[in-house]
Amino acid sequence: YHDLAELFAEINERYFDRRIASAITWSSREPQYGVRKRNLGSYDHRRDLIRISRYLDRKAVPRYFVSYVVYHEMLHADLGVRRKNGRAVMHNREFRDRERLYHDYERAIAWEKGGVRS
Repeated sequence: YHDLAELFAEINERYFDRRIASAITWSSREPQYGVRKRNLGSYDHRRDLIRISRYLDRKAVPRYFVSYVVYHEMLHADLGVRRKNGRAVMHNREFRDRERLYHDYERAIAWEKGGVRS
């Protein structure tokens, strides 16, 4: 239902000056019972691959929300993995500050709280 390549290109242009070269794909299988927030997308830095949960590829999921999840994973690609005391820190202050720059951030967060079922 949603075109990931199109969303990726739009976000890459708008927020990243086209510098993100990651591959993007839907997850290989659809979850049986919905998803939790942490399962909406992932970024594999070793493979430079963004995966978006196939669960989001439905008419009931707004485009702006899928776009937000793609943006979130692209931020991981842009910022890389930071380490603190030997541990990977994925959502540091810089990440959270930049995440809020997404034009529909508040709307996406509100939809996530009410629209995504676990």
